[in-house]
Amino acid sequence: MGTHELKFKKGVVWINIDRLRVFSEDEKVYIEGDFIAYFSFKPPDILLGELIKDNTGRPYTWPNAKDALNYAKEKFKNLLN
Repeated sequence: MGTHELKFKKGVVWINIDRLRVFSEDEKVYIEGDFIAYFSFKPPDILLGELIKDNTGRPYTWPNAKDALNYAKEKFKNLLN
């Protein structure tokens, strides 16, 4: 998790990976879910960036942070190399 800087021939993109957490009213605890990824073409500050989404506008989710980062590397490699 956290922020990752990916450098390519045509630019740099920052990827921020976070984990979804849902509050269970029954159990009174947060349940950890899948991972989501944000991207930004400028260094991140307080804002995380824009969610990586599919063609319908739904955010992609991954079972682990490594898969999310690998997806982002491939996606932006195709755009920025």
